[in-house]
Amino acid sequence: MAEKETSCTRKSCCGSACAPRPPIIYEVPLLDLQDSTLIPRSAFQDAYDSHQALHIRGYKPSKLANDDAEFFHANDVKDLFDSLGEQDKASWCIENEKNHKPNDDDDDDDDTEAKPGNFLHNNNKGRGYCSFLVQHSQEVLEDLLTSRLPMVHLPVKESDSKDDATATTMRVNYGPALWLFFGKNYNSNESLLGRPEHTDSVTHDGTFHYQLSGTKIWRLRPTAELMEQNESSPSNKKRKVEESESEKEASNHHIEVECKEGDILLLNTRLWWHSTIIPSQDDPCISYARDIYFSEQKHDCENEQQSNRESSMTN
Repeated sequence: MAEKETSCTRKSCCGSACAPRPPIIYEVPLLDLQDSTLIPRSAFQDAYDSHQALHIRGYKPSKLANDDAEFFHANDVKDLFDSLGEQDKASWCIENEKNHKPNDDDDDDDDTEAKPGNFLHNNNKGRGYCSFLVQHSQEVLEDLLTSRLPMVHLPVKESDSKDDATATTMRVNYGPALWLFFGKNYNSNESLLGRPEHTDSVTHDGTFHYQLSGTKIWRLRPTAELMEQNESSPSNKKRKVEESESEKEASNHHIEVECKEGDILLLNTRLWWHSTIIPSQDDPCISYARDIYFSEQKHDCENEQQSNRESSMTN
């Protein structure tokens, strides 16, 4: 399915029949773990259920079971891609070809055709933004999930009654793929844009993005459906954007969420218009993501993942 490109997101905005609404505050709640290791289940549900978006800061990964092992990092991305089977390698995708200059040479017409292996080197050359998935390479995926990635499950308690030392993480179901996003924007005077603003045609309950390296800025605004679900004004204690009484004017407001290394963004990309920006920085911008389901899946999620390749996980 193709992405829904930016347009007037509320049908009632078009024409003189658009009736004004009272000011509504939209925001992305921020939960800071600080000295805790897990978020209480009730706090998580209060934040995410109403907003369908949540920014988590302060996550500290546990030590790996093997003392000699190291967490997955920027230097491992190329080797990871090289280890994948052909199906997963074919998922390689340039997030915005207009801004993709992998060799940092504006005069090279072949830059946009750069091979993944060249661009995925962790060096100080190039400017671009790409993604690929790990799904059919089962041994590679299993190794990442069991022994390499710093965060595999959302840091949320299954039950509020347990303290952090004895609590287990909240049980959810996952989509079949892990997605990896890799961007470079070294020594540039301009920010690097991802795909144009869009929503995704998906049925899962959200996607978590873990910022492994560098910084990424998400630009978000609620869809008409989310606005209708959330009529009441939330607490003023969190980051917010106040919508004007004119729905047409309100549709132009955006919320910016800056995700730094170690941050987690959980987002329902069907209910939020979204795009991303990679600011100029000395480190590669790397994140990985997984789709989650809070209830038992009643559909073939693998078929959904394939049919939604263009829309279900792009930023």
